[in-house]
Amino acid sequence: MKKISIVSTSVMTLLLLISFAANGQWSYGKVEEIEDLKNRKLIVVTEVENEKVVEKLTKLHKEAALPAYRAALDEYNANLKVAIENFWPYETEVVYKTWEQAKALQKAKSEEYGVIYAFNRETNMVFNVSDSDPGLDWNYYDLKEGDIKSQKADWSSSTYIRIDLIENIKNTKKLPIMEIGLPHVFPQKSDLTFGLQYCAWYMENRLADAKAKDMREMAEENAKLLKQMTVVIRESDLDKDLTKNDIKALYKFPFELVSDAQYDSIILAKTEGKPYLIISPQFTSVNGTYTVLYSYLVMNPASGEVMDIIYPGGGGAAVTAMIGVKTKIGMELTEYVFKTLQKDVIDD
Repeated sequence: MKKISIVSTSVMTLLLLISFAANGQWSYGKVEEIEDLKNRKLIVVTEVENEKVVEKLTKLHKEAALPAYRAALDEYNANLKVAIENFWPYETEVVYKTWEQAKALQKAKSEEYGVIYAFNRETNMVFNVSDSDPGLDWNYYDLKEGDIKSQKADWSSSTYIRIDLIENIKNTKKLPIMEIGLPHVFPQKSDLTFGLQYCAWYMENRLADAKAKDMREMAEENAKLLKQMTVVIRESDLDKDLTKNDIKALYKFPFELVSDAQYDSIILAKTEGKPYLIISPQFTSVNGTYTVLYSYLVMNPASGEVMDIIYPGGGGAAVTAMIGVKTKIGMELTEYVFKTLQKDVIDD
């Protein structure tokens, strides 16, 4: 009998993980649940001061960070409100509540609400993956310097926006209506608007009876339209060794490198002709192996349509994720992303 090496087994698992990541983006949202969601009030879960964070900062003698922590909570809640007001697709009554208040309604068996919330998922090792209760993963360095990808504390954590019916928010055996990974552990304004735009696009297509194959084909067709558009790229998302000239050599169509503030502004203004490129982590598992792989999406801020989806490559990013090493590989825009984007745009 031919022996299968550990390396060969790992490669097979890797290929399966990439396949599951490509298909997992389409496996949410029963049509009847989305219809139900449209007719309900929406609870938007806000961030509140977490005693564990306060204790941690105090223990580390970082009490000076507490005002920054409280200010950041206010900023996140304000950004979330702006995103909801501008990008929630349904004419539903919106109420803002804490997670504890939402849980109390779920415990009381309320079926009056849909719920949208952010949460962190830790991926410290391949076989050690956990969902935390809703709430963001605050650490001292994020508070001091902002959420930047150079922080090793963030490499093993990712943040997701999730939408579900209130009666299902504690049901771990059931998929939510929708979930999408956000670029930063502590979401920026544009991250939240992306999450809402993507979820809205997905839910509206599901209501129109679009299947996974249909939505993939929509994105493939939309990619060809990018020839006449200027793709907006957040400069802080680039691999540190990738320059503007490098991108020009890889991607032959119009693009614009912008600051974080410019990026937010373009998206919030729903600017015509300027789709934005964004990174989205995706939790996936197969044969008992759990990991996070990164997809790269191009979104039209004006229409909310997905213009292209670049799935994880088979290189270092996927291998590193599979073996559970803490790394920022995949969290940045590399040559692979722009090569694939070029191919998708010219694919006739």
